Amino acid sequence: MRVVLAGACAVVLAVASLAAAKEAASPYGVGTTLTAGTGGYRRAALYGDALWRVRDFSPYALAEFSADSDVRQFSLLGGTWKDLGRAFRVKGGAGLNFGKVLDTDDATTSFTLETGAEGDIGDAVAGAEYRFTSGGIGGSRVIRSDSDVLRIRARGKASSAGVASVEPESFTYHELAGYGSLPLGGTSVSLKLALGIPSYSDNVVSETLTWKIPIPEHLWVAPSLSLEQGRGSNAYGSLGLYWAF
Repeated sequence: MRVVLAGACAVVLAVASLAAAKEAASPYGVGTTLTAGTGGYRRAALYGDALWRVRDFSPYALAEFSADSDVRQFSLLGGTWKDLGRAFRVKGGAGLNFGKVLDTDDATTSFTLETGAEGDIGDAVAGAEYRFTSGGIGGSRVIRSDSDVLRIRARGKASSAGVASVEPESFTYHELAGYGSLPLGGTSVSLKLALGIPSYSDNVVSETLTWKIPIPEHLWVAPSLSLEQGRGSNAYGSLGLYWAF
């Protein structure tokens, strides 16, 4: 099973980077991403996010629906950033994911926990984060571009039990990532390096480059490219559109 650490999610301003969220100058936003890549993989996602300011805290929330050839899911994530000075902050959050792996009849769920820290270096931002997901389906940051392993397990359990409906096997997924963002004229470029440690396959290393381009009236376009190295080498391109209001 290959796993893409979604570069398109770098567009989700409230979750990825507090400094990036402040660029929107708005507490709410909606967006969409389209992803395509190796092996004919396709994915579409719609999401909404929000960020508030309460003294030294910045609570955030995200709701996302995504669909590809293997998985349909809905994810909810919430947490807060905490300022530890003018140029440094930490975050913690949790989420729930609902959906189904195709070729099975039963819905399944998982939960996600995340924590991270980031700091300002002049006009640039650098940060690191850790995310843990456990259950029968991935979260908004875990995309399965090839779900053969999960489908084979589900079919095997269904066959041995003599029934047509089966709950997909549980898995765990650890992600360790570092990222940086640098202003470039009126745009910004960000790079994310991540290590994914799934319980069902080999470890995955990925690199995601995202270019965020502002358009008048609080609108951003964000093309991105993700490369991954694990059991095989794969490449994925994404195009994101985000509107702050």
